[in-house]
Amino acid sequence: MLGSHNTFTYKSAKWKIFNLFSNFWRCQDKTIDEQYNLGVRYFDIRVRKIKDGYQICHGIIDVKRTFMSLDEICYYIGLNYPNSTFRLVLERGDTTDFLNSVNRLKNYDNLDEIVIK
Repeated sequence: MLGSHNTFTYKSAKWKIFNLFSNFWRCQDKTIDEQYNLGVRYFDIRVRKIKDGYQICHGIIDVKRTFMSLDEICYYIGLNYPNSTFRLVLERGDTTDFLNSVNRLKNYDNLDEIVIK
């Protein structure tokens, strides 16, 4: 299966200074739609908990995309990218809320794996 590592890293960094070094952290240069249209069916989504939801990130880099909940991420992928599978990775931060939220994700058939780094 064709997969995408750090799927959302095509987006700009939240803090502009990190965009100067994007060749060190950016894994994708195509949008998710473009990746999907090229045949990608496995998405790697990395997050960290923030006050109002989950920030998409890669290592210390926060990218310009947030979701209100892990459920929203699952729904977004399932709705927009049929026949795809994905994994959620807690890239950094407190595991308590993440683990509590994970228990509600059992009804998403396309969620393959949950990882805590």
